[in-house]
Amino acid sequence: MIEEKFIIFDQGNVNKNNIEYLRELKKEGIYFITKLRTSSASRFIETVDKSAMPLIYSKEKSKNMKTEIYGELIEGKVYGKMSKMAVCYNPDIMKQKCHTLDRRVETAKKMVKQGDSIGKIKAFISKYNIKRVLVLKLIYPDFCQTRVI
Repeated sequence: MIEEKFIIFDQGNVNKNNIEYLRELKKEGIYFITKLRTSSASRFIETVDKSAMPLIYSKEKSKNMKTEIYGELIEGKVYGKMSKMAVCYNPDIMKQKCHTLDRRVETAKKMVKQGDSIGKIKAFISKYNIKRVLVLKLIYPDFCQTRVI
């Protein structure tokens, strides 16, 4: 006999009404797992010290390469109620994201130096959502490098 059941869905389904509905199913032994939207997740991610996270997954990709994921279970309020969340960190993905951001920042700088129109530059910044990164790069020139462990 199955005592507990879990529903797993992607972040596209996360909204206050769906979460409230799923919380009601807990009374019937049905639980749910979902990914938080990036806008909601950042406030939890910022509370975790990545350097202190334990290794929770490791898989060898080849003889000299392996994927490692670090994670920690934390609690915090989501839509007004305490919830448990797994905060995970993959250094390889972080390096890749930083490399991509650095490349896009360099492209924006190049556009400015070339004298591209303000409209074209703003469209590029908006398309790749790098406004915040550009501001941080102005304040902290080595922004991405300081974020990678």
